[in-house]
Amino acid sequence: MNAQQEEGAWLEAADGTCHPIQGSCSVGRTAANMIVLESPKVSRQHALIHLQNIGELWLIDFGSSNGTFVNKRRIHYPIRLSDGDQITIGDQVLTFRQPTPISREPKTDLLQRTLREIENIPCWLLVADIRGFTRLSRHMQSEDLEVLVGAWIFTCKGIMESRHGIVNKYLGDGFLAYWPEAGTSAEEIVAVIFALKDLQQ
Repeated sequence: MNAQQEEGAWLEAADGTCHPIQGSCSVGRTAANMIVLESPKVSRQHALIHLQNIGELWLIDFGSSNGTFVNKRRIHYPIRLSDGDQITIGDQVLTFRQPTPISREPKTDLLQRTLREIENIPCWLLVADIRGFTRLSRHMQSEDLEVLVGAWIFTCKGIMESRHGIVNKYLGDGFLAYWPEAGTSAEEIVAVIFALKDLQQ
C-alpha cells in the first residue's frame, strides 16, 4: 500500500504529483493553504475541499474570479466529489482520487460511541442559507452567481471561525455550524448573528 492509498483520498496532478487530503483542505496560491498551486490564475484562497459525514469530500469555490470546474463544468455551489473527477483550478488540472468505497454503515461500537458523545455535548447550532436563491439562480448569469455564492460562503466561514464556531456541513446555498456550549457565551452567538445579518445589506 503506498502513501496515497493510506491517506484515502488525494489530488493528482498531470505530472504525477500527489496532494494528500487530510480532513478539510484549503487550496490556493499562498503558502497558508494546505495545497498550494503556484499560478497567477489561482486565487490566494481559491477553494476548499471539506470533509463531512463519513468520508464524503465536498468542493467549495470561494468566489474566485477564474472559478473552479469539475469535469469541465463551473461549480456554483458546494459539490460532492467522486473518484476520478477532473478538477480545474486556474490553469491547473487535478484528478480527485478516492478509490476506497465509503462505508455507509460504520462499525457498531464506533457508532454507539459517537452517539454517546453527541448526547453528552450540548451545542449551539446555526443554519444559514441565501434567501431567494432559486430566484437568483434564474436571473443571474451563472458566473456571477458562482462568485456571489462562493464569496458569501468564504465570508461566513471567516465570521464563524473568528467567534470560535465550526462549520460542520455545507448545504448547497447554505451551511450548518455549531459551537460547543462549554466556553461559548451567548454574546458570541449574538455577535455572529449580527455580522451575518449585515451581509444581507
